[in-house]
Amino acid sequence: MSKFLLIEDAAEDAEACKDTVKRMNIEAGEDVIQLCVTESYDKGIAELKNEYDGVIIDIKLDGEHSGNQIIRAIIEKYRVPVAVMTGTPDTELEEGSPICIYKKGEASYEEIIKSLCRASSTGLFNVLGGTGIIEKAMNRIFWKNLYPQISLWEEKKDKGIETEKVLLRYAVSHIQELIDSEVPAYVTEEMYIKPPVREEIKTGTIFCSNKDGMYCIVLSPPCDLAVHNGEIKTDRILVCEIDNHDTVNQEVADKAQKRDKKKENIQSFCFIKGALF
Repeated sequence: MSKFLLIEDAAEDAEACKDTVKRMNIEAGEDVIQLCVTESYDKGIAELKNEYDGVIIDIKLDGEHSGNQIIRAIIEKYRVPVAVMTGTPDTELEEGSPICIYKKGEASYEEIIKSLCRASSTGLFNVLGGTGIIEKAMNRIFWKNLYPQISLWEEKKDKGIETEKVLLRYAVSHIQELIDSEVPAYVTEEMYIKPPVREEIKTGTIFCSNKDGMYCIVLSPPCDLAVHNGEIKTDRILVCEIDNHDTVNQEVADKAQKRDKKKENIQSFCFIKGALF
């Protein structure tokens, strides 16, 4: 069952959403959607502490508070799919925000609920939600791997080592090891961080030339790209042109359907093109 929270001060709109949920449950032949409705900022903020599969927010609320404040609170503290359903779509959302805005009279609650269900079904919020897989993995790693070694980290701290940042990297390595053993399959998107979380160039960074649109990957070793006094150590960077992986995959797939033939084509393609490595 999917649980949704509606923060809406207009009784008529709240009832419309409730009716939509009832109809969707009847059509499904079982209760597949549960809806909680709150009509104010304070009650909405309090209810967010509970676990939901999605939140629907009205921007204009009674009193001095608005839906924008609730959205800010969610972005700062929670990880849950959010949609805005309002008659006054005056939001403070940044450009490129994944939060969809629906205007009353032009969109239906069913459309919004189905959109939130699709987002929730990806598993992203099971992984990164408040009680998701990463939190469970971290709890396991904390008690079985990291906390039992606390004396070791106390010694390193006494030696002047910045243990917090080291532990951050160490914990991430534990999570990767744990997940690798439970989820063996990989997809291409895992190999890239998009968009980049840091602006500086690193080994493996992929960039697109503004001049001719050519894509390249940085091959310079990390030691050459180290920053000293605000400047990169080297005065030149080694790069290699790369092909679009979708284009490569399609070319390989078009040539063969059998697994052994695909492998043969991949090896041949990589050898000929060279730019993939």
